[in-house]
Amino acid sequence: LSPGKLKSWKERYPQTQLINMYGITETTVHVTYKEITEKEITLNISNIGVPIPTLSCYVLDQHQQLLPTGIPGELYVGGDGLARGYLNREDLTAERFINSPFKEGERLYRSGDKVKRLASGELEYLGRIDDQVKIRGYRIELGEIEHALQKYPAVEGSVVIARKNKQSEEELIAYVISKETLSIAELRAHLSNALPAYMVPSYFVQLETMPLTSNGKIDKKALPDPEGSGMNSGSEYVAPRNEVEEKLVTIWSEVLGIEKEKISMKDNFFEIGGHSLKATRLASQVHKEFEVRMELKELFSNTTPEQQAALIGKSKRSAFINILPAAIEESYPLSSSQRRLWILSQFEDGNAAYNMQGVYVFEGEFNKEALDHSFKTLIERHEILRTVFKEDEKGEIRQWIGSAEETLFKITDHDLRNDAEGELKVRSLVLSDSEKTFDLSSGPLLRASLYRVEDQKHVFSYVMHHIISDGWSMEILIREVLQFYNGFIKGEKITLAPLPLHYKDYSAWQQQELSAESLKLHKEYWLKQFEGELPVLNISKKLRPDVYSYNGDALSYTIELHHSKHISAITSRYNGTDFISLLFFVKLLLHKYTNSRKLIVGTSMAGRNHYQLENQIGLYINNLPLITGIHEDHSLEEFYLNVKEMVQGALQHQDYPLEMIMAELNHKRDHSRQGLFNVMVEFHNERSGLLNEPGIRAFRNKTTKSVFDLSFDFFSTAEGIDALITYNTDLFDQGEIELMKERFNQLITTVATDFTGSRKIGEIDYRIGEEKKHAEIKLHELKENF
Repeated sequence: LSPGKLKSWKERYPQTQLINMYGITETTVHVTYKEITEKEITLNISNIGVPIPTLSCYVLDQHQQLLPTGIPGELYVGGDGLARGYLNREDLTAERFINSPFKEGERLYRSGDKVKRLASGELEYLGRIDDQVKIRGYRIELGEIEHALQKYPAVEGSVVIARKNKQSEEELIAYVISKETLSIAELRAHLSNALPAYMVPSYFVQLETMPLTSNGKIDKKALPDPEGSGMNSGSEYVAPRNEVEEKLVTIWSEVLGIEKEKISMKDNFFEIGGHSLKATRLASQVHKEFEVRMELKELFSNTTPEQQAALIGKSKRSAFINILPAAIEESYPLSSSQRRLWILSQFEDGNAAYNMQGVYVFEGEFNKEALDHSFKTLIERHEILRTVFKEDEKGEIRQWIGSAEETLFKITDHDLRNDAEGELKVRSLVLSDSEKTFDLSSGPLLRASLYRVEDQKHVFSYVMHHIISDGWSMEILIREVLQFYNGFIKGEKITLAPLPLHYKDYSAWQQQELSAESLKLHKEYWLKQFEGELPVLNISKKLRPDVYSYNGDALSYTIELHHSKHISAITSRYNGTDFISLLFFVKLLLHKYTNSRKLIVGTSMAGRNHYQLENQIGLYINNLPLITGIHEDHSLEEFYLNVKEMVQGALQHQDYPLEMIMAELNHKRDHSRQGLFNVMVEFHNERSGLLNEPGIRAFRNKTTKSVFDLSFDFFSTAEGIDALITYNTDLFDQGEIELMKERFNQLITTVATDFTGSRKIGEIDYRIGEEKKHAEIKLHELKENF
């Protein structure tokens, strides 16, 4: 019920009492009741009230834990009236009718309805739990958007759906009914005040009436095709007006995977699918097309095609230089990152610590011959997969590239179909495979295994040494493997665009670039960042081993959807990114742990500023230090903007290798630590859409290695944000990391759910439960004694 629609009815029949009763067939029938008064009509929220005396209601999360007031969850119903189940449907009965975790002997019915408890104790109905879609990695409740739309005064009815565009990406479309001609810009502004940017529909369609089914419900299948219904863009559509804007829209289309015709001059890059990595690609393409070097900091400030076109118009020209193939030699120089990885891999345990693994489950029919063909084609295509590292006659470590025919690569086949413990053994074998060292001098530095668990279930694992790969490369590898695999099965020859370069060409080009005049600006930036004494972050209370051990473990958990929405709201408020917001919280946590006034953590930059490197496999990333001052008197807003400015600066100057920063600072290697920083923070955007193919899924396996004291990895997922804390087991116990996780969650709860920019950092408390209570008692005792 949308009470706002009852305004004219209430004016006509002011004395008539109206009771709204929510009910479910499986509870025969009524569950809650609520009198609808002028207050409910004015607020226009679907208040379904409180349970009738013989029933009980619980608002639970996906783990069937009680949720506090104001947090949406699923409604579970117990008490008299519950049906025994579904006739001849034992599976559905077991799924929907469960034993109560709160009251012995009671059963609960999972309603599938989303509600939240109001401060009054009454329940607000928010829609169906299963009415969800995934847009750019975010799980979105369509009913939540409809609810927000119906709070707009002129909207009489609304429905929001998700439909795939020509790039097979889901887009949100809002259909609205109103007697007035609605302003799309005003609707968008209204929703932006209530919802995160990713929940604002891309398009709005105004209708006279909603199409209905024979039983009176909205017929979503009959909603008009957006292409032919006068569909309007979510931002007021403005077409390109000159050649620069036309070319810019073409670049945006390629980077974001959106049709040119749907990109308005008013669209915000970061609200329609852009992020830091795509901004890097955008900057590279702009440089190539317009010969204008657009700094990433400028892209964060100029987020629309209109603003960027104006910026291009007044910028100085800077010639775009293609990377040229290196002269043919017997061997080739290492890149800066490769040189550092080679040195670290010479230490005990260092080699296996830099293994990178991908694991995928194939369900259904599987073709081993197709997989063999895919890797054979891949190794022929990418020289780096045939590369080894050894000394030349002068004693210098160089890259040596072998032929595809000489590369001894074979997928190891394990048949576990007749093993009762096959499922358990797979995880153990996959873990063992990730821990085997590579001989960097003989190769190949890629290996793969296939585990046949059942006739219709196969687990595929591959491992590459980091010296020939990075996270982006892992995505390229599996994407191309699947393309070749699917083509082989269909009997089609898949021909990808020839690679313009290989990694050796990049290495040779990088050596030239590192001696260029432009590098001075990068050098000056980093030296300025590290003026004064270098801070050392000591979080562990344990004695640090003389030599870093790499012994590790990891704790994974999910940052709940409502928290990730609060984080996204902060991101939108300050025009940041999810990475900046999460880094902001990690730095707050580290400050609370150490009281340090200057914090250095590391992150990896993509290192693919040049458009020719986008489809290359290799080690392009550059780990960079992110240094920020922090003080108890800083406001949250001040600190967030400092973190944002620091990240933008690092992006702008990411071409300067970490090794050169350390050399300029005369940083002496401490074998018990990992260089300038010992905490790493990463944000991983959602995986390639190719991995959403039916029957293929990825999973992360347990780790026993930790390259840093602590690593915080965040993954964009359907349920919110997955977090993975990897830690060195010589420095931290599992219990300490569990407590750290809880404190991190407490920080998010304290700061994000009620973000007041003027609040001081010193006012933020990250303690939880008993430790907070104990600290308050101690403080009280101190005051009494004083």
